[in-house]
Amino acid sequence: MTDGAGAAEPPTGGGRRIKLRRPASVRGRGGRGRRGRGGLSGRTGGSGRHRRPGQTATRWLLVALSILLVVWVALSLRAGAPDTPQAQVPASPDGSISTGDPNPTPTAKNTPSPFNRQRAMLIQVRNDGGSGVDNMVAGVGGEFPQAQLLAPSRLIVDVPASGQQTLARTATLLDRRASEETLRNLLAVRVEFTLSMGRLALAGMVDYVGGIRVEVDRAITTRDPATGHARVVVPEGTVRLNGTQAATYALAWLPGEPESARLGRFASVVTEAVRGLPHDQLRVAQMLTSLGGTSRTTAPSALVAAFLVQMHSQLIVTEPVRAVLPRLQPGEDEVLPLVRVDLPAAGSLVEEMFPEAALPAAEAEPRILIRNGAGVATASARARNGLVAVGMVPVNGGNADQLDQATTTITLASDADPALGAQIVAALGLTGSSAHVGTAPPSQVSTDPDAVLPPDAIVELGADMVPRA
Repeated sequence: MTDGAGAAEPPTGGGRRIKLRRPASVRGRGGRGRRGRGGLSGRTGGSGRHRRPGQTATRWLLVALSILLVVWVALSLRAGAPDTPQAQVPASPDGSISTGDPNPTPTAKNTPSPFNRQRAMLIQVRNDGGSGVDNMVAGVGGEFPQAQLLAPSRLIVDVPASGQQTLARTATLLDRRASEETLRNLLAVRVEFTLSMGRLALAGMVDYVGGIRVEVDRAITTRDPATGHARVVVPEGTVRLNGTQAATYALAWLPGEPESARLGRFASVVTEAVRGLPHDQLRVAQMLTSLGGTSRTTAPSALVAAFLVQMHSQLIVTEPVRAVLPRLQPGEDEVLPLVRVDLPAAGSLVEEMFPEAALPAAEAEPRILIRNGAGVATASARARNGLVAVGMVPVNGGNADQLDQATTTITLASDADPALGAQIVAALGLTGSSAHVGTAPPSQVSTDPDAVLPPDAIVELGADMVPRA
């Protein structure tokens, strides 16, 4: 065996030239085997004709990788980024991508300016049947604290072209704005748009912020359909909830509790989820888009995101002002435990919580106080349907002092539009009848002289409003 790196020379005499193969041990030191000792060429001696094609390709591959590594380092240093890969951060609206901190301070384009005036949006959560059981009219902007007015799902409301409905049922109508427009007309608040979420969408928002921490005063359980055993879904105490737990917590209506208790849980879930959102309009808009088909808005995502960022900003500083919409107790003749809004009390609450988002009287739809003087319930239903169909807001005034009135009497506030009387007569279907239209001071055209938005007219129904057989 030779100890050199080169091949053994063949004998030099006459006859054939014999090519000698190097021993395996020698080939392993300088040939195709371990090339570490022989450099990139893979040879330890001799000329270039011993280089193999595979070795050449490997050499060029290493050279290319080295060049790419140098270019990557140069670009990283030029951009001011560290040598190690960083978490991706969203692009700003102008298309640039910030480097360094994965959670940079939002730029002016990503963070909307504070609203100069108060604005209102409806935040709604629907149950598995599609009904809007949780409703919050939220107000932000101006110099006022954040407002959260909660509306019961069993509230009786008047919906144009759909008659009387519960507020929850308005979310199932084809008109996606039915809930916000109903509350706008009822409360005379400029509700501009709606964020309506199903169970999965609410869970997705909570998971986006990494869960929320709430105080649970009563454990929520579900029953396993297979075993029949109760299972605790949300434990009692101060707990951190994931998305699925938070959605269950917000939608559950526990036995024996008033609806206001469930509304309070819903409000706490929304508040903590919004508190945890990033202070970045672009990222919030992306989050809204990612919630899927169970989330819907009546305005572009950018507008809703801007509103949520404003809510987030105020929640970082102070807690919101929260109240449940005042309502009247169910009447004795109510088949279901439905409720009606207490408009005088609601008007005072709106003035306090939404001083700039409240509609001025000139923009609000005409509000008509209905008193039943016919003594027949169907007369009130007919009157309400007629008024709602033309965009007026009927207000329940109960029974009139006399229940045997022959004709309908309409009394306009002296500052109301004079044409309103004829419009009411037409809406009630009394054109050509003996309905009497008069005027009175505004203070007399109201059950509450101090009401923020007193009715524009009082209608006392007579026997001419009773449907004939």
